[in-house]
Amino acid sequence: MKRIWVALAALILFGASAPAASLLKSTMHRWKGDLHSAETMLQRDKMDPAEWRRIFAGFSADARDLSVQLGASTAERRDMVVRFGRLSAAADKLASPGSADRAEVAALRGQCQSCHDLYSN
Repeated sequence: MKRIWVALAALILFGASAPAASLLKSTMHRWKGDLHSAETMLQRDKMDPAEWRRIFAGFSADARDLSVQLGASTAERRDMVVRFGRLSAAADKLASPGSADRAEVAALRGQCQSCHDLYSN
């Protein structure tokens, strides 16, 4: 009987976290491509202001959405919500006109990497 309860608890926990994990994975996959596009624009010194704003406004909106969807049910999720808040603020700054700054993009990439380093994903 104890095994059934353990299995049921694992199923409930896995089922509850699977949608969040899937959402994180798909969003971050898109972010990786978008960040590469932004860095390529900087490297080639060929800016497309509309594309630049789309990329970073998208980062900001996605980060806010992820924060809401993750909630604060665990210490890990609370930390991720704070990190996504910082990422959203940095992306908002980059989305503003005339914001194509290598150092700011590198700082944003560093925020992404620090979370991946901490959570090993």
